[in-house]
Amino acid sequence: MSIETTISQQGYRLSGARKKILGILSASDQPLSPAALFDKLKDQGETTGLVTVYRNLDFLARLGLAEKIYNDKGELGYLTCKSTHHHHHILCQKCGNTVEFEAADELEELIARAQAQTHYQISGHLLQFIGLCPNCQMDGAIKK
Repeated sequence: MSIETTISQQGYRLSGARKKILGILSASDQPLSPAALFDKLKDQGETTGLVTVYRNLDFLARLGLAEKIYNDKGELGYLTCKSTHHHHHILCQKCGNTVEFEAADELEELIARAQAQTHYQISGHLLQFIGLCPNCQMDGAIKK
């Protein structure tokens, strides 16, 4: 399903700003902060304001077209999702590149166990791994 179809099915349209934001995010292997995305838009001559960038990133994340990723310092960035299936991310703490991997059935079992033990109704979760990509493993040790 195309991005435009996903957006229009929700009753919205793919505005110029959203299209440019998605283009920049899609071209990046590293999560981009709202400020970094704003700077890239500005470099392209776009006059979109920072508040508009934040609103569009939130909108795209709600529709599942972009995903929030946190670096090892807890700073928020965004990436577009390549997979339409339930997945998570691994972030290289040295170079910042991020890859997706499919979620495992064991996670669903863990969620069910947590609900049974706590009597909470779980509506979502955040799971992300941080480590070293193969290229950075060859380049040396973890940067602290």
